[in-house]
Amino acid sequence: MDDREVGRRIAHWRRRRGLTQSLFADRVGKSKSWVEKVEAGTRRASLVQLDQIAAVLRIDLGLLIRQDRRPLDANAWMAWKSGACAMRYFAMRR
Repeated sequence: MDDREVGRRIAHWRRRRGLTQSLFADRVGKSKSWVEKVEAGTRRASLVQLDQIAAVLRIDLGLLIRQDRRPLDANAWMAWKSGACAMRYFAMRR
């Protein structure tokens, strides 16, 4: 996934939740400058940081990082969860 696309999605959901970059940065525990760079796609957020961002925005992490924007049904979720990317993600959370 392109960093600019991830940043665009973060900015979209941040605005949709009515959060300024400053307030959002406080809630994520980062600086406003960091948020600006991530939203512009000039700085890459780690998967752990993206998980924190998704929690603050009250959205599923998949909305930020999936290529396909359609909601996951149960079968698609299990297929994603069993994938190598997901396995690395869940291993990092332990």
